[in-house]
Amino acid sequence: MSNFTNSLKTEWLSKKHWYSTQQWKVTESFEFYMHDLATHGKLDNPYCHVPKGTISDLASIPVWLRWLIPKVGMDSQAAVVHDCIYKSGEMHKQTGTEQIIFKVTQHTADKAYKIGMDVLGVTKVRSAPIYRGLRLGGFVVWNNYRKQDN
Repeated sequence: MSNFTNSLKTEWLSKKHWYSTQQWKVTESFEFYMHDLATHGKLDNPYCHVPKGTISDLASIPVWLRWLIPKVGMDSQAAVVHDCIYKSGEMHKQTGTEQIIFKVTQHTADKAYKIGMDVLGVTKVRSAPIYRGLRLGGFVVWNNYRKQDN
């Protein structure tokens, strides 16, 4: 079963302008072990390490949809993991005593968010539209991060 090593602890970073994106800074590192993701492929003990100081906008819900799906919710910790994986394009895995960093696809990153929401007990009313939205439009952000990798 997948699990988080700690609960999410953040500090809200005040906005400089009314049009700025709201951001939070992780104040205590944690890992998210995705044993459920391992069953979907050949990944062995995959996890995401979220270091202290990581900046996230939590769920990237478009402004015009936030009346229906709030930006902050029970899925916030999964959203931070998702942001971390999107930014780096990488996850970790443990093989014996060796820790290996490996590249992942956008689909794997989105699946990690879905698994995280399931672990946190997020209802389908919230998790389904968030996951569908990621699968439909997440490629824009994913591709922008991959361009920065080069």
